Formats: sequence, C-alpha cells, structure tokens
Amino acid sequence: MDIRHKEALLQHEELMLVTDRISLIIGAPEGIVPENRFKKLLDYEIGFLTETLREHFLFEETGGYLSSTFASSPILAPQVEILRNEHAEMAAGLDVLKRHLAGMARHDITRKLQDLVQTLHRHECAENDLLEMLLCEEHEKK
Repeated sequence: MDIRHKEALLQHEELMLVTDRISLIIGAPEGIVPENRFKKLLDYEIGFLTETLREHFLFEETGGYLSSTFASSPILAPQVEILRNEHAEMAAGLDVLKRHLAGMARHDITRKLQDLVQTLHRHECAENDLLEMLLCEEHEKK
C-alpha cells in the first residue's frame, strides 16, 4: 500500500469521527442540548466538516488515488467519475445547510444532517472499496 492510499484511509477515519460528533449532537434530546446550543455546536461542526472535506477532496482529486486511478484503470474510471461528482454535490449541500442553519427548525436540521451523514458514509465506503480493488490490482501485478 503506498502512502497515498494510507493517507486516504486516515482521512476517511477522520471524517467518520467528525460525522460521529454530528450524529451525537443531532441525537441528543432537547433537554440536554438546548436549541441555541444545538445550532452553535452544529455551526462549528459543519464548518469543520466542510473544511475537512474540501481538503480531503482536493487530496483525492489532485495527486491522490482518484486522479491516478482514472488515468490508469479504464475499468474503474466510471466509478471514479461518480465519486468525483459526489464530492461536488456534498460540498454544495454543506454550503447551503451552513448558510440556512440559523433559520431552520431543529427537526429539519436533524433530517438533513442524517441524510448527509448517510451519504458521506456510503461515499467513503465506496472509496474504501475502490482502494481495496486498487491494492488487489497492485498485488496481482507483483
């Protein structure tokens, strides 16, 4: 496994930690996390997630495994293109959510974040599967 693959896996783990924190916040009862604190915590976590994702997507798309896989493995190119498109969609969704967070109802925020966390988890699992396929290909070439 080369350093880019290891770095991608480490970044995926960091993203899962951020989404775990978000899940804990949105799952907390209102009596534990009052509305004003709820939005303040989420504003911070969404900002942190947005920045972490931007760095992660940039790593994957420029010099990370996605760009090299797209160029070297025509069979996997359609999967890579789907993952790249999802990067843009998730980033845009986070931007919209952050802009409108203050005026949203708690249940709407919770629903949107649950959907986003699910999408991100599915996406990162697909990337991990792709990394595993690449590692198998590399191993077979040796």
